[in-house]
Amino acid sequence: MNFRHTAVRLFLSAISGVCAGILPAQAENLDSLLQVLDTCLLNRAHYEEVFQGKALAVKKQAQHAATKEDALKYWDQLSIMEFGRHGDEALSACEKAGALARQLGRYRLAAVVAQREAAVLGMCGFPWEGKALLESAFEDALLRPYLQKSHYTALYDLYDYFHAYDLPSSLLNRNYAFLQTLEDSIRKYETDSTALSLTFHYSTRKVDDMVVLLKRRLEEVRPEVKGVIATTISNKYFLKRDIPLRDYYWALAAIFNIRSARHDNEALTRLAARMVETGDWRRALLYGRAAYEEALTYNSRSRLLETVPVMAATERHVTEEAQKRLRVFRICVLAVLLLAGCMLLVVVKLKRRNRKLVREMALLRRTLDENEKTAGEWRLAVADKNESAMRFLKLALDSVLKFEQMKQLVLMKLEAGESERLKKMLKNPALLDNFKETCLKRFDVAFLRLHPTFLKEVNALLRPECALVLSDTEIMNNELRLLAFLRIGITDSAHIAAILGVSVNTVYCYRTKIRGWANDRKNIERQIADMK
Repeated sequence: MNFRHTAVRLFLSAISGVCAGILPAQAENLDSLLQVLDTCLLNRAHYEEVFQGKALAVKKQAQHAATKEDALKYWDQLSIMEFGRHGDEALSACEKAGALARQLGRYRLAAVVAQREAAVLGMCGFPWEGKALLESAFEDALLRPYLQKSHYTALYDLYDYFHAYDLPSSLLNRNYAFLQTLEDSIRKYETDSTALSLTFHYSTRKVDDMVVLLKRRLEEVRPEVKGVIATTISNKYFLKRDIPLRDYYWALAAIFNIRSARHDNEALTRLAARMVETGDWRRALLYGRAAYEEALTYNSRSRLLETVPVMAATERHVTEEAQKRLRVFRICVLAVLLLAGCMLLVVVKLKRRNRKLVREMALLRRTLDENEKTAGEWRLAVADKNESAMRFLKLALDSVLKFEQMKQLVLMKLEAGESERLKKMLKNPALLDNFKETCLKRFDVAFLRLHPTFLKEVNALLRPECALVLSDTEIMNNELRLLAFLRIGITDSAHIAAILGVSVNTVYCYRTKIRGWANDRKNIERQIADMK
């Protein structure tokens, strides 16, 4: 719904002296302008506070005016200030100004106020009430001489507000037919080209000419009216099927309206719907909520009706995103369970190894009498192996604890409604990388405590030029870890890839490379597994 010729005419007739306004620095493209709009929305409370303070000051002056003339002046001024800001306040001020104007015989001003009140009724979602008010004023013999020129334009614009409602086709056709009959009367009394251009359905002039006139007017009018002019320009670009420029002037109009604390913000409602079309759901939700709040503030039923489809679309999108995040969460939980399963497999292998160690300890006890020195060495070896077993057990317990901590964290984030933050955190590869690296280092230390000569034994099975050499900062590298897993019975490439944090193809490459280095290509893995 367009806030068109009547709104602008009422503003311009009430404000003495048209000041040359300066347009804000326009952004180079729509996205840059939308960023400016986002910032303006964050400062809405500040803009409202500034204008609300001015309106309250004028209202107090009206309530405590010494004379009826002063009271009329302030109520008329307040009705202009609240025209596009608060519908209830604007109607109340119009009623008081209209009553005082009649009492004082100021019938020209009474006629203007009546048209202003009718326009506010249309903006609030009651165009039929506005129509009844206009017809009543036109029938008043005292007011009619002052309404002769502007009555048809006001009635024309008011009928436009009926378009916000889902009317039967017969009623819509009747309204369009009535609008066509009004055009002749408008052309008879209105000669200003710019004023004619402000009527959306008026098509007797070329669209390009109307755009030029409106852009010129945009640079001249006060900030309170700039949003209306910019919205009308966007409608002209829609007639030209120039969607990018239409959207650009929608955004510009929304910025002007917000900075002027105007709550009848047609452009913001249109932009919210446009963001739904383009899939910019963050802005669709931001603009939709703001447009809904603006409509509630103005008490505009028609604007509330227009925001319903946008809010419904964003709600559906939010629901779909929540379902996607739930699916991602389930996948992550499955991955954690898989990792825990791999760790559990390692624990099982270690338990089996521990039972073997117990048997070796029994053998050591039986040979204690043969050689005390040998027995001491065996006791030391058993202690080292027990320590290694405890390291593996601690590693398994740490894995279980890590899983429990992650589960608690996920539950807390979901209960707090921070699902988006949880999604980003779970996508962060660093979440488990540090823990996985720590686990691998613990495994390296524990395994080499069990098999201190493992590297030497492996190199004995390889060609001399292919011997594995570790740097000063390495305990074990991935090739040596692969052989260590084969040594303790973990042969599944998928399990090894999950533990090392690499792809299965990488594990296959490691195996192929090691077979290429071996003295006995076919039996190298069996030889590793059979090491004592």
